Amino acid sequence: MATFGTVDCWELMSSGKTLAHRFNFPKPPVTFMVANGDAPSILDVDGMSKAWQLKRKAAPFLSTSVERIDSPDRFKQYCSSRKACLVVGFKSAPLLSGALQVLKPLLEHHRGVRAVAVDTTVWKVNLDKTLSATKAKRPTGAPDRAELLCLTRQPHPSSGRGGAFFPAASDLTEDTAAKFLDKCGMGKGLVSFSQSPSVKPRPPETPKYKSPSTSGRENKSKASKQGKAGGRGSKSHSRGRSTTRDLNNKQSKGSRRADFVGSRDQLDQDEPVIASVDTDDGGSDTMDDDADDEVNEDLEEVEL
Repeated sequence: MATFGTVDCWELMSSGKTLAHRFNFPKPPVTFMVANGDAPSILDVDGMSKAWQLKRKAAPFLSTSVERIDSPDRFKQYCSSRKACLVVGFKSAPLLSGALQVLKPLLEHHRGVRAVAVDTTVWKVNLDKTLSATKAKRPTGAPDRAELLCLTRQPHPSSGRGGAFFPAASDLTEDTAAKFLDKCGMGKGLVSFSQSPSVKPRPPETPKYKSPSTSGRENKSKASKQGKAGGRGSKSHSRGRSTTRDLNNKQSKGSRRADFVGSRDQLDQDEPVIASVDTDDGGSDTMDDDADDEVNEDLEEVEL
């Protein structure tokens, strides 16, 4: 699962620093592991006497992995600053799972390519215009899959950067993915660009909002249309209700009793002291309540 070697970590390099200084190693002797282009990981070998103990402790650090991007700094650490990086862009967990089933066995043979996963519903990848212009659209009716992007960086800044998108018309299979990783690892057939790629949070979608006044007017117009559609039946119903109200009002006027200081002849001619409230009227109040209920339903359906 790994090769072994020895190196003098306290020997000065051409930069004037030592490996121990660069990676902040403890006092010698030091045992460390390196895989997937990541920084060295210190391995504590004290108390080890069996090969399986070494294997169990080193396996998590030496196995291939796809780093999940959760910040711009993490994208720079694991992708844009690497010699070769494979970006797996996905919009749902099943798409990512399907891509990893194909890619993980292949990454064992392409250790020079660091793979990262970017949730494109949360993060937006910023690319140089020269590279982004080469992205082709997926054919109509093609099944959804994760998008693959290769990004490379040469050791010398003057050499620039390179990149390529996985062919849009190709299905993600073991053969097509292996060819794409070979191309990415060797840095051949890529589009040259200068601007460093990055990620930033995707802005939230603007919620669709309906003002209560607009919804209320729409509900009233619907109610009026329904009243018109009722025809004579609706009119006769309203006439029946109005007739009932008139009878109730006449009965209340005829049956009122109140004391009056002065002539009793003017008792029926004066305004009543207590005015009755027609509780049977189901007109505007009922319509307003229905309108409010419909407005609330509209507000609940708004996606925030």
